[in-house]
Formats: sequence, C-alpha cells, structure tokens
Amino acid sequence: MPGNQPVWFPGTPALRPPRVPRGAVTAGLVLSAPFAFLGLVVLPVGLLLQVGTQSALRVRNDSGRTLWVTPIGTRRDDGRPAVLRQAVSGLLPLPSLRGADRRVEPGGTLTVVFKPGELLPSDLLVRDAAGDHRRSPLRPPELVLGSFDALTPAPPELAALAGSSPQLLPWILVASGALGLAAFAQLLRVRRRWDKGSP
Repeated sequence: MPGNQPVWFPGTPALRPPRVPRGAVTAGLVLSAPFAFLGLVVLPVGLLLQVGTQSALRVRNDSGRTLWVTPIGTRRDDGRPAVLRQAVSGLLPLPSLRGADRRVEPGGTLTVVFKPGELLPSDLLVRDAAGDHRRSPLRPPELVLGSFDALTPAPPELAALAGSSPQLLPWILVASGALGLAAFAQLLRVRRRWDKGSP
C-alpha cells in the first residue's frame, strides 16, 4: 500500500463509495420534493402568519407550594372544555410539546403563550403535588396564584384535561419538512455533480 494513500481506519485503504444509479437519485428527488416544499415554503409562511396573533399569560406562583397549571378554553360550537394550543414563544410560534400540567415552582413564574383559535379562554386548571385540582379564571396578561386552598375545586371533566397528550403532529410536520429539504438538497448536489461529469 503506498504511503500516501488515504485511509478510513489505520491500516485500511479508503474505499470509493458505490455509485448510486441515476434512476434512484431521480426517484429520490421526486419523492423528497413535496417534503422539501413543506420545509422551504409552507412551514415558514405558516409560522410568519402566526406571529403576533397569540395571547400571553404570565402565571406567578405565590402559594408556597409547587403547582402544575393547564390553560383551558371552551369550544365555540358546543362549549366543551379543551386545552388551549400553546406556542414556544410569541416570536417563535412553534407549538409547545407540553401544553398541559406545566410546572411552576414556589415564587416562580411561567409565561403561557397561546392562540385561542376555535377556543374561548376560560380557566386555568391548577394541580398540587397531592393530585388535587382547582380552577381559576384565565385573565391575561397576569394571574397571581395565592392560596391554593382558596381556589375553586375543579369538576372531574375539567381535571381530566391535565393528562392531555402532547402536541406531536406539528413537530412531526416540522421534522418531515427539515429532513425532506436536507435530502432534496443532497440529492440535487449529487445530480449536479453527475451533470458536470464529476465522479
């Protein structure tokens, strides 16, 4: 083995990667194009349209105990309660993975950014470490939680919303768009190299 031959591992000569068939690259470009369009156009435009449309609620915990809070709204059509959809921040309106049962330490604060949408903001569901649920009217921009025992007990149908599933679908779309855009760009790079006659 020549002394100047590149190696992947000590003592092992570098192997030229196998050439991918042109048909496979073309098929990859076709299949990844919709996801690339999703990541390059649809998602950024959708996020820009969301900027400035959210409301913010600052929750301050003065109760002296750790609390978990869930912002609740009522559906405009049938009045049923549901967890308000929340964003990471007002400037970055990506959906928050944890929309229910968010922890607030004693003396701490939590800013909840949400977009009412089809829901009318109504209550803040509050839970303590013992599993007791109370409710407080949701009144932006700030809500101070004093004595937990002084809050109104929450009915069972409202307390059940604290166990709501995280908002995974929007993040799946974001990941699909990012991966599709990366795959499309890499395949396009390979195709251009072939068109120029590079190996």
